[in-house]
Amino acid sequence: MKNIFMPLLAMLVLSCTELPAQDLKYTETIQKEFTVSSSSSLAIYNIFGGIKIEGYDGDKVIIEIEKTIKADSKTGMQEAKAEFKLGFDQKEDELVLYTAAPYDSRPSREKNNNDQNKYMVKLNYVLKVPHSMKLHVSTINDGDVEVNNVYGKMEAFNINGKITLNNVKDLREVHTVNGDVTVNYLETQADTAKYQTLNGDISITFPGDLAADCNLKTNNGELFTDFENVENLPSEVVKKVKTKNGQSMHSFEQTNGIRIGNGGKKLRFETFNGNIYIKKAK
Repeated sequence: MKNIFMPLLAMLVLSCTELPAQDLKYTETIQKEFTVSSSSSLAIYNIFGGIKIEGYDGDKVIIEIEKTIKADSKTGMQEAKAEFKLGFDQKEDELVLYTAAPYDSRPSREKNNNDQNKYMVKLNYVLKVPHSMKLHVSTINDGDVEVNNVYGKMEAFNINGKITLNNVKDLREVHTVNGDVTVNYLETQADTAKYQTLNGDISITFPGDLAADCNLKTNNGELFTDFENVENLPSEVVKKVKTKNGQSMHSFEQTNGIRIGNGGKKLRFETFNGNIYIKKAK
């Protein structure tokens, strides 16, 4: 009797076992081109995915976006294809790329997505832009930011990913939370610049004739430099103001500094868990 009922019992157990749900995946490539002037600016506001930009000698912004949808059901996939929309806004000398629906990824816009548990859309941007383009680029999750050979005014932001900027000139601010910050300058045109991360190293390579006053902060790390003409500056107390519920809160922190060459440019380096490397170009 045991030999008869044991296989039957096993079949009953298998028939009652719920199989794990399989995510559905869909990928497509979106291509766009925009003609721009030499003084134009480009802003990219991404949420999931990376951004890679290459400067070139031309007058067009050439865009390729790999869009990947992951959904937990066929219904979720259908809703994603119907609802998700990209925004490409060109006005005078400004081009803005962003997610337009079902949420608006631009700053200070509504981000609520009622279907966020049904599907997720990842966008990987790859662009070619004129060398002189001004840039403001940002992403949040699951991607890095990389910019090469773009010389205009630049700001780059990330949260969970690294930022790498090569052959830049007019960088004003670069900020991530979980990732390294790496910058290689052709020239340092900006009088002030900020380099910040929370968990990662900051590695900045400057031209050999750099003259700057550098404000430095790292809680769990060290400062390294191969510049020779360096002197310590007195400690500086920095005031920060935060507003919450209509009330302003003031905080103060002490930072250290060094002067490279004759000083002049005001550069701020800040990390919490990581080292700061200030390098001289070879």
